[in-house]
Amino acid sequence: MSTTVSENKQLSVTDYLRLITKALLLLLSALFLLLSMQAESQRTWSLTISVEPANSADRARGFILYYINQDESSLTGTWWYENGAVGDETLSPITIKGTKTADGVFWPDVTLQVKNEVTGSWKTLPKPVSVGTRATLTIEPNSRNFDLRVNLDLFKPLIHTHKVGRIILESGQSSEFELKYLVPP
Repeated sequence: MSTTVSENKQLSVTDYLRLITKALLLLLSALFLLLSMQAESQRTWSLTISVEPANSADRARGFILYYINQDESSLTGTWWYENGAVGDETLSPITIKGTKTADGVFWPDVTLQVKNEVTGSWKTLPKPVSVGTRATLTIEPNSRNFDLRVNLDLFKPLIHTHKVGRIILESGQSSEFELKYLVPP
């Protein structure tokens, strides 16, 4: 025959404080792990895209994405705009409206669009947030600008559901790109 002895123990204040301390350390460790995983998902990276338009008219006049950068706060793309002549065409200066930040970077006013497939219909996204002061950039005939920046954060939630993105300047000039370029290499 066996006898079971049951004791009713109460935790001392010291034991209770040790238990709370261990629980808090466990909670803080879990929070630290979660924050580090989030920081890793927002790691910084950049990608240079090498593009050479197929025909000479597109090489002479183009609005082309060539650099993508994810920093700690946002995903941005950098475009270049070429204002060159095609044949005997007489050129005029190109004027682009936008904003200029304190560091001298020009952010053109753009419309952002996406579509599911190359042959699909375009869906317009909300306008990206503008920062800086209103400005106008002029690109003279037979010249180019390599520093037109666009915030691409609005494309992030659509990268896995859509295939193609497009940036449209107010003048109607547009640039298409595959959304797969907006994920870390």
